[in-house]
Amino acid sequence: MPDLDYDDSLRRLADAWQQAAEHWHDDVARQFETHHWSPLLSEVHAYQDALDRLLNVLNAAESATDLTHGTGGSRRPPDPPRPGSARRRQPGLPAR
Repeated sequence: MPDLDYDDSLRRLADAWQQAAEHWHDDVARQFETHHWSPLLSEVHAYQDALDRLLNVLNAAESATDLTHGTGGSRRPPDPPRPGSARRRQPGLPAR
């Protein structure tokens, strides 16, 4: 199972990049941001969205299975939201 604490990891990475970018202003820095940092953010956000959709499908399948196998009357309460499932922009987290 992938690490579900990706928001915190991305936030720490973004903080590190921001600190570096405060002092790194040459062509190499701009190329790094254009060719590495920005594409990485796009890929991470796509991964987060795909993982959120997959978790929703799996939760729905689990609920449907519980209902069709006769456990609907004694179903356990729904699991709490998983990290990344309720997307709210948090301070310091790069926007998608």
